[in-house]
Amino acid sequence: MYAATMGAGDHHIFDDEPVHELPADEPKTPGWVPALGLGIFLVVLVTWLAKGNQPAATDVTAEPGSAAAPAATAPPPPPPQPAAPQPLPRPVAPGSAAPARQLTPEQAKELQKRIDEMKQRRGAPNAPTAPAPGR
Repeated sequence: MYAATMGAGDHHIFDDEPVHELPADEPKTPGWVPALGLGIFLVVLVTWLAKGNQPAATDVTAEPGSAAAPAATAPPPPPPQPAAPQPLPRPVAPGSAAPARQLTPEQAKELQKRIDEMKQRRGAPNAPTAPAPGR
């Protein structure tokens, strides 16, 4: 056991042995304190997991005096997406009751262009193009 040399009024002695019992004058921690700590920890954890990788809602570059300015401005609109090509119509089986869908002139030209490209790849001579349907 090691006793520290202190002034006459100090009676604290350092003992490196762990304490197994609290002294009689030590107040006990109420049971709600650890429960409160656990509750706060769980709320913070769930909030952090729910946010994920979303950017923060506050603008870090805003000036300190202009707190209302970021709320008044709307975020820029997203860039326009390129138009997706329209799918080619599926052929209707002969004898089926489904009505045939008419192609628009643009779709007919695109279809004929693709047919000609496929014929050229196969080595077939370039056949004369048929007139667009519906004309």
